[in-house]
Amino acid sequence: MTTRPDQAVAPIPDHLDSHRIANRAVLRSALFRPANKNQPRTWYRLAPMVKKGTPIDRFTDEPYKVAPPFSVAPYCIKSLEKVEINYAGEELRQDDLTVALHLTFLAQGLDPRERIAFKPYSFIRSLGWSDNRESVRRLGQSLVRMGEGQLTTDSKLTGEIAGRKLIQDYQVNRDPKETWWVELGSVLPTLLASKSRFDYIRESTRRHLPDFAAWLYGFVSTQSKGERFEIPLGTLFKIAGLPAVNGTDRSDAEKRVFHENRRKVREAMELLAGGRIEVKPRGRAVAEARGAMALLGDDDLDQELREMVSRAEQPKVVEFPPGVLPDWSLGGNTLRFTRA
Repeated sequence: MTTRPDQAVAPIPDHLDSHRIANRAVLRSALFRPANKNQPRTWYRLAPMVKKGTPIDRFTDEPYKVAPPFSVAPYCIKSLEKVEINYAGEELRQDDLTVALHLTFLAQGLDPRERIAFKPYSFIRSLGWSDNRESVRRLGQSLVRMGEGQLTTDSKLTGEIAGRKLIQDYQVNRDPKETWWVELGSVLPTLLASKSRFDYIRESTRRHLPDFAAWLYGFVSTQSKGERFEIPLGTLFKIAGLPAVNGTDRSDAEKRVFHENRRKVREAMELLAGGRIEVKPRGRAVAEARGAMALLGDDDLDQELREMVSRAEQPKVVEFPPGVLPDWSLGGNTLRFTRA
């Protein structure tokens, strides 16, 4: 499918340093799924068929060990805002949303058709990702996904988008020291940041949360403050892209899926209500400390090196306003909460 020339779109509104702007119809949908990162991503229609051992990523020559799962049709995504989005390409997840939100942050005040240039290591540090080549590779793959996937929707909340790529153009290089660039075009700004269609979300909190908690944090953040809200779990599972099981006559396997999803919701809500999360140590400092430990052996470590290892491995505690969810309950098959 070919794309038509990009239409003019208003500059992206200004952000707060700790916040990003995103469309509530997107945050309340499974366009960016909260899936387990260890599971292979699904490719939806219009993706090339891939044989085992064939490289499918322009950013890397490393082949998939197994061919990824394919869907025979585009991904039809429902939003709680009664918006229907059709997506074709490699499945998008919460890490792709993190990249997309930072791209719109970099483009604030600019014409979205302008080229945004950046160094990949600087970009991943801004995301809070590990400072290593694997994170650079992960960033490159995310840009490729959004640069190749195609999206169709027509709504007052998202604007009209017909078979368009999320990113108009991009360049990623094998050498992470080289400059990369992205031309957003009109789709991502229209989808995430159109004036009067967006909510502010505290990205400095969301990006540290596990995938499902990150998705649920976006969902909760779009709810009007002080307003009591309730949603059946079956509906919540569906719009989150989780396996949905409805009805009372469920098989034992379906009941296990339902209760597993319910457990995810409870744990995520407890995490959000608690107002703090411990982030496991990652990055160059930890790698160097552990590498020194392995090189010298525990018996040979002097006190200074032991202290360095101890400091590097100390979890980082990220605190956020505990009053985001002052009141919530998970009774039966319904989630209820009030946002402060």
